[in-house]
Amino acid sequence: MLTIIVLTFLAVLAWAIVREHGKAPRKDGKRLSQAPGALPFIGYTARLLQPRYKLLDHLAHVQAETGLKTFEIPSPFLPPTILISDPVCLEYVFREHEIFAKGTFFRSRMYDLFGMSKVKAISGAAKLEIKGNGILNASGSLWHSQRKAGVKFLSIANVARFSNETLPPLIEDMHQQLGAADSNGGTIDLQDILLNLMSKFFGLVAYDTVPSADLVRAFDEASAWTDSRFMNPFWRLYEALFGQSLRRALQTVKEFGHKVVTKASEKASVPGRETLLDLLLERIPDKDTVADAATTYMSAGRDTTAQAMTWSLYELSRSPEVLGALLENLQPHATTTRSGTLRTTDSHLSYIKAAFAEALRLNPSVPLIMRETSQECTLPDGTILQPGTIVVWAPYAMARSPAVWSKDAGDFKPERWLSYDASGHATFMPRSASEYPVFHGGPRICIGKSMAEVVGCQVLAELVLNWDFEVVDKEGRRHVGESLTAPMAGGLVVRPRRRI
Repeated sequence: MLTIIVLTFLAVLAWAIVREHGKAPRKDGKRLSQAPGALPFIGYTARLLQPRYKLLDHLAHVQAETGLKTFEIPSPFLPPTILISDPVCLEYVFREHEIFAKGTFFRSRMYDLFGMSKVKAISGAAKLEIKGNGILNASGSLWHSQRKAGVKFLSIANVARFSNETLPPLIEDMHQQLGAADSNGGTIDLQDILLNLMSKFFGLVAYDTVPSADLVRAFDEASAWTDSRFMNPFWRLYEALFGQSLRRALQTVKEFGHKVVTKASEKASVPGRETLLDLLLERIPDKDTVADAATTYMSAGRDTTAQAMTWSLYELSRSPEVLGALLENLQPHATTTRSGTLRTTDSHLSYIKAAFAEALRLNPSVPLIMRETSQECTLPDGTILQPGTIVVWAPYAMARSPAVWSKDAGDFKPERWLSYDASGHATFMPRSASEYPVFHGGPRICIGKSMAEVVGCQVLAELVLNWDFEVVDKEGRRHVGESLTAPMAGGLVVRPRRRI
């Protein structure tokens, strides 16, 4: 019996390999080389099923050893898939974004959380009826409508208003939480503190409401389940058997979306102070579509910025010299508020921008990204791709590639972002999106880039000026958790001490 099962399994693998062979990526008249570490028959399947940080570390090793070479990532359970690491190829992908779209493979795994759905109550149970796609899944006119609303919402004037009006009271609350832990000699999880801060901040500016703790937990759980679909070829079966908690989490997220949209549609917006919902309702007539579009922004608006700040504080805790240089840069620009809190008078200081960018380089908010070809095309390095090919790049791995970032690519070094004049004045020098794909690039570049940088640097400056953090567990490296974004597994537990 066991022999029959094994032979059947191998037959299925062989059929899948033969089926996809004609669609395989090619270069110089031959099938593209497989990425190092591929196993016979199953290819990269075993690596895809292991914890994500192990896959990321493996891809970083491959790119460090092989330079900018493009490889096939083989698996009988996946469409033809390639890994790119050359910024020239990535620039082509960004520029030709209509060719490299979020195709069936991506959308089929993301639709529950980021697709458009209508919640219907049937015999007391929730049923989701899929209608379309949120901005992370969308294309065409629907994508343009959502993007225009987001661009207006995240204008320079609005980001400045959010930073000056909405954020400071939330930062004061954060200082009080840290002060309580300091007073009793306790510990506190900085990642939780920052996620809570950004949940309130983004909820207020985007939805005019503070998301509940239950909603935040539900969104995090749904995000983790959704992420696992990209690595588990048997996800449909697994969720059918064990996905009750996912279905409950999705229902909570959908109900929140409909609740806030109903509230927004029933009140008049204030000109010049519109929420994200107000702007979406102006452009999209269907409230169900707006509800899902609005919750789609939560992952980009809340998770990524909070996680970027967490990783920044972690990198600073491991680099006393960098922390000292940052303090030296911030202190001349600090003023004291009525509560005794130090606050910087300039949120665009070069060194803190460099430290934040460097932490994001090493710990990108989305460490692994994929697209799907909609037509035959040829990459700048000569790789020929057929329609339906999955194109993968790993910002996490590219950040550690000596071919992209020189021999010290793995070091936390904010100075790589700075240019100094003869008087020693530092100017922040951005890198191209194809070298630093943290915020994507091309026409689909992240519209929240400016807000993430302004808010991230503002909160980091407050924390660094006012607090010294002793990381409780200093042993070993921190790893990325299982999610669509890049949370720190286990959080960042510290003992805060007020800085004198």
